[in-house]
Amino acid sequence: MPDELAVAGVDATDVGQLWAPRLTTIAVDMPVMVDEVIAELLSALTHTGIPRAAASAPLLRVVAGQTT
Repeated sequence: MPDELAVAGVDATDVGQLWAPRLTTIAVDMPVMVDEVIAELLSALTHTGIPRAAASAPLLRVVAGQTT
């Protein structure tokens, strides 16, 4: 099964790093995410439809653990 299955966590919590083996996880940059959501909501509410530039920082990043 290990060659056919990959497991990754979400949110990169401190508690998740206590397990052995440490789980590879995805960290979410919440301030950037909130800024993006607000901008999308404002665009939808004002019907501007103006294309936005990409986020100034990555929204997600992989925090490598001991799992693949």
